[in-house]
Amino acid sequence: MPVLSLFKRRPACWQAGTAADYRAAYHRFGGSVITHPDMIAALERLCAIEVDYRLFCPNGKLLGAVALWEDKYLVGDKRLLKKRRKRDRVDSGNAEVILPFDRTAQTDIGWLGARFISELHCDQFTNLRRQEETLSLARPFPDGFSRKFRYNRRRELRLFEQDGGTVISFDQLDDAAIAEHYIGLFHKRWGKKPKGYELLHQFIPAVRSLLKGHLLLMNDRPVAIQLVYLAKTCRGVSAEYVNGGVDPAFSHYSPGSILSYLNLEMATATAAADQLPLRYSFGITDKEYKDTWCAPHPVYRC
Repeated sequence: MPVLSLFKRRPACWQAGTAADYRAAYHRFGGSVITHPDMIAALERLCAIEVDYRLFCPNGKLLGAVALWEDKYLVGDKRLLKKRRKRDRVDSGNAEVILPFDRTAQTDIGWLGARFISELHCDQFTNLRRQEETLSLARPFPDGFSRKFRYNRRRELRLFEQDGGTVISFDQLDDAAIAEHYIGLFHKRWGKKPKGYELLHQFIPAVRSLLKGHLLLMNDRPVAIQLVYLAKTCRGVSAEYVNGGVDPAFSHYSPGSILSYLNLEMATATAAADQLPLRYSFGITDKEYKDTWCAPHPVYRC
């Protein structure tokens, strides 16, 4: 079946826009990490695929916006990256898609090629189909976790620090250090370099406004790292834990557990500061450890 036959004709209430128009819509209506203007710009430049911007303007009133590749795929869509043989250029995970749309807006977006659309949109977009996969979103912190669970995580951190371990915020590291530690620790854990490593030194500066997290050190030796991207909007806080790396020599400290606890605590505090809801994604529900931290949530496609 030709690719074009998979998409409907775009309704007349959509019009061409600019990157500035899209940024204004995102600021006004909110969104998620993968739809953030800085992420869109980074993916456009590093994947070398031009972005088309479309504005949803029924009766001439702006109610939403999308950023597209080839005028039909949402930017970041892995199907197009695979088609263009660019899937390994960057790693943005399987991110939850929250589009910058007014909460009251309703439309058919069957002309789009989109996956992992948030459940937040299921009453807005009439043609959505539920995907077979689910996304693992962190349970509310701290109330979603038992007192014993929280005690054990704090104990892991205390024992790690008592033996000489330190926690370094990404705010204390430059772009190159984050990239090098991540590549090195990922390689130690999996025996290979991470997806997107060749452009990581360009990707991190491009999305530095979104990058959050911590590095664990033991006597100045890198132990573990997680890359978390966080977007704070008027609608809420969207966080994506994309991937991480661990030195197996320190696995007895449960460094991955320590980082997950610290990063979830950090994201929760960021959202709580402005009384915003938090959606903290661990990606597709495909690993048993995610059940410890998360609950599965449906996502949709069109």
